[in-house]
Amino acid sequence: MIQGTVIGVIGIVCIIAGIVIRMSVSRSEFKRTNEFGVMEYGSYGQAAASQAGGGCARVLGTLMIVGGALMIPLSLIVALLVWMSPPK
Repeated sequence: MIQGTVIGVIGIVCIIAGIVIRMSVSRSEFKRTNEFGVMEYGSYGQAAASQAGGGCARVLGTLMIVGGALMIPLSLIVALLVWMSPPK
């Protein structure tokens, strides 16, 4: 059986990883803009791949943050249930 602390640690790791993913996507978009705020690409294929990859990474990062945020209260509930269970 998975203990509540393991679920909590996995939740915290998911939150941190999701934030890192979202920050890296934002940083790459920031580095790609010129002084007028226009994003510059070498070709249409590069622009399409960058937009699709960035969108997928942004969704993945958001899902990891939400999933991690849901795991932390779940770990507390599991710890409470284990603490309240009668001894064997």
